[in-house]
Amino acid sequence: MSRVSGRSRRDVDTKLRAIRTSRRSVTPATGSPRTIAQLLERWVVHKELEVRPTSYRRLQNHVHNHLIPGLGHIPCADLTPAQLRDFLHAKATQPRGDEASNRGTKPLSPASVRHLLVTFRAALADAVIDGLLPRNVAIGIRSPRVIPPEIVPVGAGSGARLLAEARRALGSARTVRSHAFARTMVTFLTLALYTGCREGELLGLAWSDVRMDGDDPVLTVRRTLVGMKDGVGRYHPPKTAKGGRTISLDPTVIAALRLQMDHQSSSRQVTPDCLVLASLVGTPISAQNLIRGFKRLRECAGLPADTRIHDIRHGSASHLIADGDIATASRILGHSNAYVTLAIYGHMLPHASSRAMARIGALYAAASAPLRDEEQAATSGDDGDPGEG
Repeated sequence: MSRVSGRSRRDVDTKLRAIRTSRRSVTPATGSPRTIAQLLERWVVHKELEVRPTSYRRLQNHVHNHLIPGLGHIPCADLTPAQLRDFLHAKATQPRGDEASNRGTKPLSPASVRHLLVTFRAALADAVIDGLLPRNVAIGIRSPRVIPPEIVPVGAGSGARLLAEARRALGSARTVRSHAFARTMVTFLTLALYTGCREGELLGLAWSDVRMDGDDPVLTVRRTLVGMKDGVGRYHPPKTAKGGRTISLDPTVIAALRLQMDHQSSSRQVTPDCLVLASLVGTPISAQNLIRGFKRLRECAGLPADTRIHDIRHGSASHLIADGDIATASRILGHSNAYVTLAIYGHMLPHASSRAMARIGALYAAASAPLRDEEQAATSGDDGDPGEG
């Protein structure tokens, strides 16, 4: 911020107006954006090559459905922090959506408003770097307080019911296509429940990533499915640096994988590059189809309507945390480090700690039992007449 001095208040005001005018007069070259709408349109196009497809779709939603309708009409040189605060406040407090269709009439959640601010701040920061704006008015703007949602993991009982419903759907499938999808859902749920992998990681799994033979069958996470275009999957490396990992497989998982391979082999040639979870013709399963299939199973299994696929991963994490080994849990889950695991699942540790201490107590109790027997035997041998000594 500039420091201005003068002989009188009028002199100071005159100098401040001159500074503001000079800042606004730093007009970009011909063809550069004049309004916030033009700036955002230009920015989001460049982001397509810089972020994951899922992140890019989120940015497009922020820009086209919220930021441009609310702020796009403002000239770049006239944008003020007060206007941005008013916009964010309106998003957090005023109903939204199409009243005619009665959809989406609630205000945005605090987390969604915060994400809008993060996106807008990033766009302005890039504009400052490019010389399109003199400063980033979003710096210093506070977002609404966000209370992290409570994690409700899918427990062992709920997971078993989901898997039972998937097998029931497989047994009642009447068409080749529905049977193939039901078989894929059984395999997906088995993998998700027993490995704790993210859904995108499982959808990107190829048969070359699975070793079912030998003393130590494993699954190796190498990539994640991030989207589809014209029926062709788009893959990225795992979400974190340690997301590429190897996970040991339970015999139940091996059995499900063998059935899945047998099913695929009955209708087409299966090569190491083929997807483990695929459509009838071998193309990737879209996230939308997976969610639709999961919702049907969720309803049949009697799970709460807000249960998500990702809550299966939370369930697996809770079982791992219950064992008390944070480092191993973090490695299996593919977190960048154990601190991330603690930040997400630390509230589960008190139960794990009590169980761990109980195990320590049981170990020492078992080890001390022979010693107590010896002490009792020695004590019983001293019960005779002590004599006159």
